[in-house]
Amino acid sequence: MDAMQKMLEMYKQQLVRQFDECSVPVVCAIGQSGETTVTMDDGVKLRTMYWKPEGKERFPVILLRSCYPNQEPVLVVKAEQVCRRGFGVVLQ
Repeated sequence: MDAMQKMLEMYKQQLVRQFDECSVPVVCAIGQSGETTVTMDDGVKLRTMYWKPEGKERFPVILLRSCYPNQEPVLVVKAEQVCRRGFGVVLQ
C-alpha cells in the first residue's frame, strides 16, 4: 500500500469515527445500493450510484455530486454512513 492509499484509509476511518460521534443515530441498515447511468437532456450520461435505507418506503434523499473521480472513495463512505441514518443517497 503506497502513502496515498494509507492516507485515504486513515481519512475514511476518521470519517466513520466522526459519524459515529454525531448526534444522528444509526437507525437502519443499507437496504439496496447500486449503480446506473442517467442521461441528461443534452445526451451526456452521468454515472450514478445510489443507496436506499432498509425497511423504509419513504425517506429524504441527499444528492452528492463531484467532478473529481479521486473523491469517490470518500464520498462512498459518506453515502453509506448517511444511509445508515435513514436517508437515501444519490452520488454523481
